[in-house]
Parts: sequence; C-alpha cells; structure tokens
Amino acid sequence: MYSNAFIWAKVIAYLDERLTPGIVSTYFDQSYVLDCTDRVLTVYAPSEFCKDFIERRCLGYIQDAMQELTAQDYEIRVVCEEEMDEYNSRREKGANKFNPQFTFESFVVGPPTALPTTRPWPSPTSQPRLITRSLSTAPPVWARRICSMPSPTRFRKICRISTSSTFPPSSLRTS
Repeated sequence: MYSNAFIWAKVIAYLDERLTPGIVSTYFDQSYVLDCTDRVLTVYAPSEFCKDFIERRCLGYIQDAMQELTAQDYEIRVVCEEEMDEYNSRREKGANKFNPQFTFESFVVGPPTALPTTRPWPSPTSQPRLITRSLSTAPPVWARRICSMPSPTRFRKICRISTSSTFPPSSLRTS
C-alpha cells in the first residue's frame, strides 16, 4: 500500500486539476492524511470550518481521487482539531486489539527448532571437497588439466571430483 504522504500528494494533484487554486490552498494546504486502512481514509482538517467545507463540497472529489489511485471505493472521514483527542483515543483502543489466533503459542506449530549441532574441527587426514584458489598465482596442475580438456570431458571430470572421496582425484594428481 502507499504511504500517507504519497496518497495525499496524489489527492491534492487530483484536486488541483478540478478545483480552483484558491480553494485548494485555503482548505487543503494544512490538511493531511491521518490514516488509510481498511478502505477508510481519515483526513485531518485544521478547523471545524475547513472540515465542514471539505465534507460538503469536496468529499466526492477525494473519493474519486482514491478510486483513480487504488481502483477501490474508500469511505472518507474528516477529523478537525477539536476531534483529535477522541480520534487518538479510538485509535489507541483499536491498536490494543489483536487476533488471538496469531499469538506465539498458536502460530508456531510443532516442536521448537533445535540448534544446529557443531561438528568437531576436521582431522588432518580428512580431505576437503571444495575447489579453492591456490595461494600461488598459477592454478595447480590438476586444475590446468581440467581446463584444457574439451567441454563434455571437463564436465564429467568435475562431476567425478565433486563425488570422489579424495581430492584431487588420482587421475588428476601430479607425480
């Protein structure tokens, strides 16, 4: 969903096209979106006079702007400064409500995930299975041999390397 500032900027742009600049600057310059949830757009108006004007003359324009922006019908509520305390208390009460279906105990199903087991450090006799870059500037001889092979042969050799238990395989070892 869009941010409140983005929504209000789009609504103001819509109103600029359809209303006179004097009306938009007088009644909407200090207005802004308080909340936009569940297809209800709550707009703040700085005074009771602005609220009445917006509700009587501009509500349809705001609804049309929201329909154009989101392709959904929105109910528009206008709250003035005198009603802000009531609005905030209603909002706080609604914020404390939650769906008991989504508590931690009911959301996580099954036993808790076990921590990964730690493996002891590899013994010196175990062979690594990853091809790593050599510290020297030139690749090792067995890697040069693989790279010089034709493509299908190279693919088979790489597959054999990744499944072999020794590294590098004896077919690629240098004497």
